[in-house]
Amino acid sequence: MTGVRTGSLAGSLGLKNADTLTEINGTKITNANVLLDVLAKLDTLNVVEVDGTRGGKPLGITLRLK
Repeated sequence: MTGVRTGSLAGSLGLKNADTLTEINGTKITNANVLLDVLAKLDTLNVVEVDGTRGGKPLGITLRLK
């Protein structure tokens, strides 16, 4: 992640600059198109689960949207 700002979607999810996303809701993020497809569906979800790494350590975030 780069350019994460307070109040942005990524910032609201608790993500920070230099975080690396590997999965969102079980979908492996293999390229930008996959990421965009997943992000386009976020408004239909109640829960978002994000997996990745932060500073070389595993990162897992769960956010309830509704």
